Amino acid sequence: LAIDLVQVETCVTCSQPTALSAFNLTDSSASLTWTAGGMETGWNVVYDTLGFNLYNGTSNAVTNDTLAISGLSANTTYEFYVQADCGSDTSAWTGPFSFTTPCNIITDFPFIENFDDTSSSRSCWGNIQEVGSADWTYNVGSSGGSITAAYNGTKNAVFVSQYTTNPNSPTTKLVSPTFDLSSLLAPRVKFYYGQEDWFSDQNFTRLLYRTSPSGSWTEIWADSSSVNTWTQV
Repeated sequence: LAIDLVQVETCVTCSQPTALSAFNLTDSSASLTWTAGGMETGWNVVYDTLGFNLYNGTSNAVTNDTLAISGLSANTTYEFYVQADCGSDTSAWTGPFSFTTPCNIITDFPFIENFDDTSSSRSCWGNIQEVGSADWTYNVGSSGGSITAAYNGTKNAVFVSQYTTNPNSPTTKLVSPTFDLSSLLAPRVKFYYGQEDWFSDQNFTRLLYRTSPSGSWTEIWADSSSVNTWTQV
């Protein structure tokens, strides 16, 4: 005779919600949703920033399977739990489900990004992989050659083609936060770049913009020459 892992607990007849999700994300709000676990028509929802204690978060009792929340902080990761309320019983908690609010739209100029670890806006930049799977990262100088230090500060954005593992000439956009340029009469962008020829492997740098997240990109500058020192554009 052998007995193992005996557990004594309350008999729960109220099924847990499933399929937690978040949508309509803005820099200060979100809509939380889930799927009912059974026939319940009420739920308890608790949310707060990533890693919060379930019993110390912001709590809401709702009768719809969607909850709109506001007063959030931009560029911040939150998570939430949901519990079904069956009247005479409640389910176990489901979660956490995490989501991250987008960054604030940049309205104060001049805006400067040096890509240092101390930058409050660096995490608002993202990668869009067009060909292959290489990403822009943040390091000191380039991956080899003459540029061995950042132009300003301690780090800079760097793209390594990694031809041996990505032979299809990977192409990736490094995408900035959104800028509201309506307060500027003659907006311009200035940056420093380098792209030294590496044993006949030459990168191609382009500057593009778009006016909406779903809009098409317009190229306003490009260069495919070998540039072995930080050069201003």
